[in-house]
Amino acid sequence: MGTQYRSAIFYNSKNQKDDAELIIRQLEAEGVYDRKIVTEITAFDVFYPAEDYHQNYYNNNKDQPYCRAVINPKLDKFVKKYQAKLK
Repeated sequence: MGTQYRSAIFYNSKNQKDDAELIIRQLEAEGVYDRKIVTEITAFDVFYPAEDYHQNYYNNNKDQPYCRAVINPKLDKFVKKYQAKLK
């Protein structure tokens, strides 16, 4: 919710951008999520590593309220729907 925690895909080529847009269209057409996907798709420009406490935040903080209430339900739904395609 909101732009601060919105997911993003940063692409380096037109093919990567096209692939990302296609996947989002497919997910929306299949109704995988209840709401519109708001993941930003934007050209890669410059990368600034986050502070250490932000690295692997979800994996290191799965019990935090935001992770439990927001991320876990979305991740569970995605894994259930696409289990056969995941590595």
